Amino acid sequence: MLGAGNVTSAVDPGTPYGHYAPHYDAQGQSRWGESLIDFTLGTLLPRYGRRPRTALDLACGTGSAALLLARAGLATVGLDRSATMLALARAKARAAGVAHAPLNFVRADLRRFAFARPFDLVTCCYDSLNYLLDPADLVSALAAIRQSLSSGGLFVADLTTGRAYDADGDAAAWSLELGDVEYGFSTTWDPSTRIAETVITCATHTVAGARTVHEHHRQRAYEHDEVEEALVASGLRSLGAFAALPLRGPSLEPPGPRTRRLIYVAETAGPRGSRHG
Repeated sequence: MLGAGNVTSAVDPGTPYGHYAPHYDAQGQSRWGESLIDFTLGTLLPRYGRRPRTALDLACGTGSAALLLARAGLATVGLDRSATMLALARAKARAAGVAHAPLNFVRADLRRFAFARPFDLVTCCYDSLNYLLDPADLVSALAAIRQSLSSGGLFVADLTTGRAYDADGDAAAWSLELGDVEYGFSTTWDPSTRIAETVITCATHTVAGARTVHEHHRQRAYEHDEVEEALVASGLRSLGAFAALPLRGPSLEPPGPRTRRLIYVAETAGPRGSRHG
């Protein structure tokens, strides 16, 4: 039974993925990021006539998306604030033996980071920007992205909208078992603040009993107009917004009133390092 056991621990809500990180790939959580990278490489780059040589994958997690970029021949850096996630990403890269391009990982805050050299492609997958609960933090992150993007470079990210939660009402819950681990996900949604809080429970069953851990993840649903305004405020120029379709994934279809996830493509609105009001 989920939650039963002799050891229970809680993770600081401000440090998600402290315990859930080792379970992330087993849950198939990397698949969306991989599909967005495939879509970027196969569809978006040709559409906008870009041929990047370097890439930065933000909130890289266990490194699956960054690994795909490196395999495509791009010198790639993965950035994340979770030390646990980065350890898994480095181990995954070593096991893959990537030889096509350099692949490195760094620990930094998505809201404030800087690199000495810009990147031709910057990606941020799987609603990672939704973890920024304050719209001012979203602008700060986008400004850092703008400063890290080369002239002619491309920025690709996805964010969830309120439709992702409205359909389920104020609360939703589900669970599943994989091997000796039982997972539970419980989400509460406050439309007045546009904040969704998900409690992830992982119960690992062993002969000695069960060890149960809980993590709290908070995300803010951003609407299309909010994201477009944040892009402008940060010095980025929006090139398009596209709908991620249920069961089909990334697409070039325009967003509609029921779109749950949007894919944004942007570029720098002026020379790197210039000021924008």
